[in-house]
Amino acid sequence: MSKLTFDEIENGYEFENLVESYLRNLPDTEVEKSGKGSDGGLDILLKIRVTDSITDFTRKWVVQCKFHKGTVGKSTISDVNIPTLIHEHKADGYLLVCRRDINSRLSDSFRNLRENCKFKYNYEIWTGSQLKDRIILDKKVIQKYFPNYWKEAKS
Repeated sequence: MSKLTFDEIENGYEFENLVESYLRNLPDTEVEKSGKGSDGGLDILLKIRVTDSITDFTRKWVVQCKFHKGTVGKSTISDVNIPTLIHEHKADGYLLVCRRDINSRLSDSFRNLRENCKFKYNYEIWTGSQLKDRIILDKKVIQKYFPNYWKEAKS
């Protein structure tokens, strides 16, 4: 059987839809898509209801998707002031979801944001391989976005 790749995903808009579909299938989530066009760094607004056994609360994430063919670097998102974006949407964090891997400058930048953000926002990255590890168990998403892989996996 072949490995799951993003070769069946045709463009960035379809990649965003894939990520949105996966997030919608998570328990206790609410997903808002930003729409087409320039989004200022927000592709999806994710709200997750969480309980700590004492009370329920909501965590809100700004999600940005990058469908670049190569490695995603700091310059790819340099036009976005991530802490301001989080603040504007009253979110708790920012999640960057990439088709491929990220470079060390971007990784270092996110580590610095995590360690030094005075507002204690969360900054996370899902690389392509991490996203695949998450969606591989979601049969609905696999069937819809990876029909060739699904067909081969079933046989």
